[in-house]
Amino acid sequence: MSHASTPLYLPAGPPGTPLDAADAMPSVVVYFRLYMLWLTLCALGLVAFGVVGATTAGFKGGAPRTDDVVVGVICTVLGFALAVPHVIVLLGGRRPWVYTMGMVLLALSLISGGGCCMIPSIILLVYWSNAETKRWFESGPSG
Repeated sequence: MSHASTPLYLPAGPPGTPLDAADAMPSVVVYFRLYMLWLTLCALGLVAFGVVGATTAGFKGGAPRTDDVVVGVICTVLGFALAVPHVIVLLGGRRPWVYTMGMVLLALSLISGGGCCMIPSIILLVYWSNAETKRWFESGPSG
């Protein structure tokens, strides 16, 4: 087997370690990570919206009203609560619990966003639940 013909992936071993074809990352993992990044950015946008809403009066001018502050704080807390699990999955690497947590986040994203997340979530859930994807995560480092 030629060293140049095998793909190289840094997360699976030391840099320059050739991997077997069975150990190659499924393409759904790339799309899943992009989708989780998108959802993380949306949650951080909610944090920014909450901070701006709680500290300014928007376009009205003047000091923020009490209801503006309450809504801003709720949006900020909710945004952080939504961003944290997505960041954990993004930084979790190739561990079995990342597969399970990813499945839960994909299922939860089915009901979020007023339906705009439904189609990508369904497509990703179909490919994510393949045995190949689960096997790839289970063959990674445990922890």
